[in-house]
Amino acid sequence: MYENLKKFFFTSAQQRIKVRVEQINEERTMLRQSGKIQYKNLKNLKATHIYPNKPKLVKNVLDGAIEGFDNFLSSSVAGAILKNVRLIPERLTNSSDCILETKMKKENLEFTSLAEVYWGDDEHLLSNEGQFSFFFYLFSDLLESPEYSGKVEQFLIDYIPFASYFAYERGLKENGDLIYYTNYSLDKNVDVFAEAVYYLCKFGSLQELMEKFVELIHSKFEYESKDSIGRYIKKETDTGFSVFEKILDQFVKEFVLPLLEEIDPSSLGKRVYDILVADLIRMNSRLLYMEMSISPEARGYHSTMGEGVEMDVMQNLVDASDAYVEELHHVQIQMYGDIESEYFNSQFFLLRQGERYFSMNRFIDLSNE
Repeated sequence: MYENLKKFFFTSAQQRIKVRVEQINEERTMLRQSGKIQYKNLKNLKATHIYPNKPKLVKNVLDGAIEGFDNFLSSSVAGAILKNVRLIPERLTNSSDCILETKMKKENLEFTSLAEVYWGDDEHLLSNEGQFSFFFYLFSDLLESPEYSGKVEQFLIDYIPFASYFAYERGLKENGDLIYYTNYSLDKNVDVFAEAVYYLCKFGSLQELMEKFVELIHSKFEYESKDSIGRYIKKETDTGFSVFEKILDQFVKEFVLPLLEEIDPSSLGKRVYDILVADLIRMNSRLLYMEMSISPEARGYHSTMGEGVEMDVMQNLVDASDAYVEELHHVQIQMYGDIESEYFNSQFFLLRQGERYFSMNRFIDLSNE
């Protein structure tokens, strides 16, 4: 569970710590070369300075494989990084004034908290890029879970292109011949999943969710453990990678799940999904059956109560529903802008190309445009 999100956070943490050490060593080199006597013996920061007991663990944190990274970056190693990764070792950066202390730590190239060592700084997590990355990978993981996949899909259908994609996917599962009878195409959008996440980060309630996650990683994680005589006692630990899945489980159950289960009666995407399932997909399936089983000469004998040709009436309904869906999509674009175009031209597109929903043909079309 959470394999995509885990890889993202582990890779980010490794890069963040490595870059900070490199930055410190560059600054220390310049300070030595400045000729100031107080910096004459200022050496480059090495693994043995960061964690003298087991410097190999620090080397694994900086350059090792992402697999097992949660074991490399244990609470003791993270604590050593928090304490010893600093530009000037003897500089005092503690203060009763939290704002001043944070300022001094940043100026000394220190991490301001264990949460920053593990998860990144709050400002980045709450930024547009931080939110999008977090929910892109979280929802990617939840889509692979039997418990949550349906709820995530129902949540994402607020974005009309995803609603259309999801509805037709359902239709194809129910009737594999449907694709030959409709205008359904996998290449209508460059990545309906990523676009839906982008849309919900921009206009949905994910900002508040991200704030809840930041609060969670700054608190202690409570759990139960057996003592020597078998009694369960409450314990607490830092919210680090050793309890990664437990933290995410708590976050998903307490905060994400209630949001996923909310139903917005005014959702344009939900309206599109219902229309597609009820009219276009099921009706198209019925039309396909009639076309294959009724000869052209006999179609006039299959009439409605209003004396219309049944197949013509059904086709008119399908056409009207199709036109209404297109109009609703146009309304959503007018209300919120062209999300696909915004996403395609943003920094997020370069970083977050999924495989399941990504369309190379649409990518080529947009590039040519």
